[in-house]
Amino acid sequence: MNDVLVVDDDAGVRQFLKAALARYRLPFRVAVNGARALEAAVAAWPAVVLLDLGLPDADGWAVWDRLSAVAAGRALRVVLLSGESGPAVEANVRARGGLGVLRKPIRPDRLAALLLPHFEEDARRAG
Repeated sequence: MNDVLVVDDDAGVRQFLKAALARYRLPFRVAVNGARALEAAVAAWPAVVLLDLGLPDADGWAVWDRLSAVAAGRALRVVLLSGESGPAVEANVRARGGLGVLRKPIRPDRLAALLLPHFEEDARRAG
């Protein structure tokens, strides 16, 4: 599926991301925890996952590992969402092949800069 899977337990962050993604006309689905994120991804593989580092049932790294395990050769594009970021977090995201880190509060221009190129590339390939 060519959409964004938003994985965050904070209702305010989810509302913000829904509005921002709608503004850029990017389709999205929402999961409130790691288990639901895995279910959603298996049901329809997302183009990009916006993944909160601090989830109630598992940390974002563990969810990323589970998504990687079920990727089955499909591209796994992850943007990590975190209230705290630093060189170690950013290095881990790069080492895993992630698209980047968005520090909360999230800036819409940074969100667009990380996501839009991948959707444009997918549209070129499809068209």
